[in-house]
Amino acid sequence: MVSPVQPADYQALVEAAIDAAGDAAHIPAEDVERCFGAAENLDAAAYSQAARILMREMVNGLAGPGPWLTRWERAIRGVVGAMRRRPGLAHVTLNESETTSEAVRERRMLYRRQFIAMLEEEYGRDRDPADVPEVHIELLAGAVYRAYVAEAAAGRLLDPSVDVVPRLVNVIALLEPVPA
Repeated sequence: MVSPVQPADYQALVEAAIDAAGDAAHIPAEDVERCFGAAENLDAAAYSQAARILMREMVNGLAGPGPWLTRWERAIRGVVGAMRRRPGLAHVTLNESETTSEAVRERRMLYRRQFIAMLEEEYGRDRDPADVPEVHIELLAGAVYRAYVAEAAAGRLLDPSVDVVPRLVNVIALLEPVPA
C-alpha cells in the first residue's frame, strides 16, 4: 500500500531542495520519488518556490512610497538580503547549466515574464505609459538578471562584507532614459 502524500511533505522537500542548493544528496531518494516522482520535478518545484520568494521581496520593495530609484534600491536590498539569509535561493534561480531540465527552463521563462510585467508596472507607475517602451523594460530586466548572475559568479552576491546593492541599483540608473 502506498502511503498518502501530504502537502506538507511536498513543501518540506521543496524547502530542503532550495536549502541544499544543488547538493540534494542528503534528501532521501524514496521521499523524492514518493512526492515528486523524479528529481527533475523536485528541481522545478524548488525553482518555482525560490522565484516566488524573490519576486515577493522585489514586489514588497517596489510597492512602497518614493521615487523609482528609491523603491528600486529598497527592492534590491530585499532580494539580496533574502539571498544572503538563504544562499540556496541564489543558486536555484541564477544557476543555468546545460543539464537544467526542460521543466525548470519552462518555469524560468514563466517567472521572467512575470518579473518583466511587474517591473513594467512599477517602473511605469509615475510615468505616462506611452513614455515606457516595452523594449526598454525588456532591456532593464535583462540587465538586472545579468548583473545578478555576474555578482554571483564573482562571489560578491552572497558575501556579507561586500555591498553589492549600489552596483545592482546602478544597472537601472544607467539605463534611465534621458529627457529630450
